[in-house]
Amino acid sequence: MGNLVNTAVILILLAIFGETGQVVGAASSRSIIAIQFAVATAVAIFMLTWRVLRLKESRVWSAEHKHAGKIAEEEHLREGAHASLFRHVVRRFWPRFVATSVSLVSAAALPPFFFGAALCAFLKSEPLS
Repeated sequence: MGNLVNTAVILILLAIFGETGQVVGAASSRSIIAIQFAVATAVAIFMLTWRVLRLKESRVWSAEHKHAGKIAEEEHLREGAHASLFRHVVRRFWPRFVATSVSLVSAAALPPFFFGAALCAFLKSEPLS
């Protein structure tokens, strides 16, 4: 979803700056990048502020968090606690690790499918001087 929103922001800014041709002007390019990062920073600050000031933890998360703390305490009582806890985490969360790893490798190896062929062509083009 983040890539889709980011691409939409770039396309909207390109349209606002009137950059609809094959080449984007240097001044417009710098402005678009600055605005794009400003929008992303504003969203991140808003989400962080909302998380700290407004979000209440759910009862389910609190219960799971308490349960995870008990498991960690039990594991620390045994010899080799760090390795045992690591094995427990890997056993429990391996599907999430695999899914995250596959998505990151896919995003790095297959940019045309994630960002569009036009952006890939732009990235391969000569840098602006």
